[in-house]
Amino acid sequence: LMHVTTDVACTSYQFVAHRYQNPYWRLYDWLLLTLALLHGMNGLRVVIDDYVRSRSWRLFLVSLVGLATLAFFLLGTITIVTFQPVPGSLQGASCVTH
Repeated sequence: LMHVTTDVACTSYQFVAHRYQNPYWRLYDWLLLTLALLHGMNGLRVVIDDYVRSRSWRLFLVSLVGLATLAFFLLGTITIVTFQPVPGSLQGASCVTH
């Protein structure tokens, strides 16, 4: 979406800080994080189910994937929710239109 609406050269810290002033963009990014992470990790689970024959190894690996999913989800959520722009970072953003 960002590559369609905005020039790639303009995607910077200032651009994200300006965009995150609107809570709907944070929600959008959180939903994107959630759906993409679950999609990717579910694919990894399917690969494990297909290729790991031992039941105990399969349980171990799927549990590891579940823990990694939870860890990445929490890290991403914390980052999105607690993001605060550095004071003065919105000044001089040449590509951001106000």
